[in-house]
Amino acid sequence: MITIEEYIASEWSAENRHELIDGELIEIPQSDDTHNQIAGNFGICNAKQIKNAGYQLYLIDIKVATPDYLKIFYPDVMVTNEPRTQENGYIKNAPVLLAEVVSPASHNKDYIIKCIEYTKIPSLQYYLIVEPETILITMYARSGEGWEVQKFTRLIDEISLPALGASLLLKDIYAG
Repeated sequence: MITIEEYIASEWSAENRHELIDGELIEIPQSDDTHNQIAGNFGICNAKQIKNAGYQLYLIDIKVATPDYLKIFYPDVMVTNEPRTQENGYIKNAPVLLAEVVSPASHNKDYIIKCIEYTKIPSLQYYLIVEPETILITMYARSGEGWEVQKFTRLIDEISLPALGASLLLKDIYAG
């Protein structure tokens, strides 16, 4: 079992990225070009809207911690308005939006483990799971005391993110 400090230090010198789950390092498989392009498209589509609303957008390499700090993940996309500090330069604690682009190796983790853990984060308003091989985005949106689930399956669909003052068009996310 390793500490948060040991985890951060080990990630700096590691050849591959790892998530920390209950004190254990779990290696993250490499992503392919489709995975990377979809995450990049998400950033390109929303960077201006999000920055104008006072949020920061992070892609792929910034980590997020669960409230108990027992799990630390690398989301593909994270949006937060958490002030930057020396303590949170590598691990954010208050995301407003998290998105994962599914791969065969991450499918169950993204839909089950990360969904359960991410929705425990008090600041989180949206969790999006993007299927790269077909047009399907599943969005979990905080609603009152619970979560609503919506599925978007057409390129003409628009995902409204009122807490961020933004929206996403599927045709932009899947471009290319």
